Amino acid sequence: MKKLSLIMAVLMAIGLFAGCAQQENAEQLPGDEEAPAKEYQYITADEVKTMIENGDEKVIVDIQPEEYYAQGHLPTAIATYAYPADTGELKAKLDTALEKIDEKEGPVIIVGLGGKTGAENAYDYYAEKGVDESRLRILEGGQMSWPYEELKWYNIDYLYIAPDDLVKLLDENKNVMLIDIRQSEYYNAGHLPGSIPTYSFPNTNKEQWDALDELNEQIEKTLDPIVLICMSGTNGAYNAINHWATKGIDPRKFYVLEGGGTNWPYGDMLEVTPNYQYITPDELKTKIEAKEDMLLLSVQTRESYKEDGHLAGSIETKAYPANTEDLRKRLDKVTDKLTENDLPIYVMCMEGKGGAENAISYYVNEKKIDQTRFYIIEGGIKGWPFPEMLESSKTEAEE
Repeated sequence: MKKLSLIMAVLMAIGLFAGCAQQENAEQLPGDEEAPAKEYQYITADEVKTMIENGDEKVIVDIQPEEYYAQGHLPTAIATYAYPADTGELKAKLDTALEKIDEKEGPVIIVGLGGKTGAENAYDYYAEKGVDESRLRILEGGQMSWPYEELKWYNIDYLYIAPDDLVKLLDENKNVMLIDIRQSEYYNAGHLPGSIPTYSFPNTNKEQWDALDELNEQIEKTLDPIVLICMSGTNGAYNAINHWATKGIDPRKFYVLEGGGTNWPYGDMLEVTPNYQYITPDELKTKIEAKEDMLLLSVQTRESYKEDGHLAGSIETKAYPANTEDLRKRLDKVTDKLTENDLPIYVMCMEGKGGAENAISYYVNEKKIDQTRFYIIEGGIKGWPFPEMLESSKTEAEE
């Protein structure tokens, strides 16, 4: 028995040693150690706010469920409805943002509900799809913790108006408010008469929103329809309406022109903004003294024409600021004098700006006079430095 016990003890010792050796060897095998937790890159709400307001290049991918996205999302965020992005079907929804991600070079900001698991799943998916991880960011706290109500947009049931219906509406109601949000080059090339330009397309940053806000008081007061004209009748107008909604303006006040300005079918209704040309008083003085052939057109007020004086030989209109139907009828009275020849026309108004521009626009758009003939005298009558060249219409009694 003692011999058997001794053998058993030896075998147990050998087994224990072998087990320890195996355990020690197992701990040393490469690749078997526990992988460290993946580190994700995050971005704060303050940082995102600054990027949005500055108009920095970025792609915002929103993975919230549809009902949460409708209740609030970041401006220009791409809706994927992929939350929590943990199945093949949900991850496939993330593909809707890939084209935009490929188009741009800025950060890709992933917005989830709480900024954790769902956003991390989306982060991993985009990395697997070849998106450079250095671009990927997760919004800290997700949409649920977003603190800036003025930068929270909602799903809106936009109202539309077709071009034919707008033509009828304009015939019935002369007070329709037309707001054209296109860039200046598109607005100047052709716009509906009476439309107010903001030059704010695509309405995605603070500078552009500030341009919209200049119309807030006018929008709030009007009881007439408001029609937004953007490039194609989609995102630019939507962004504008969303911004105004954050200012407490009812989105139902607005109609979006279907097709936008790009697809407006009635070119004969459009006005152009002339490429205004200017001439300095010194330059004009030289031309007058050289007895060059020209026409001098006064768009001063009746009082200014008499009291401030006018250039000798000026055609008087008394039409300043040439922005109403009655004042433009005064412009009509001298149209024949402007079209008798092709001489250059030098326009003197009060301060060398709005009145002259309005008159030139009227002559170019309504009377089809070549815009290259017109020149605005810089500074107008208020800035004219050569009083000895001016004539007065005051009577002796007035003197």
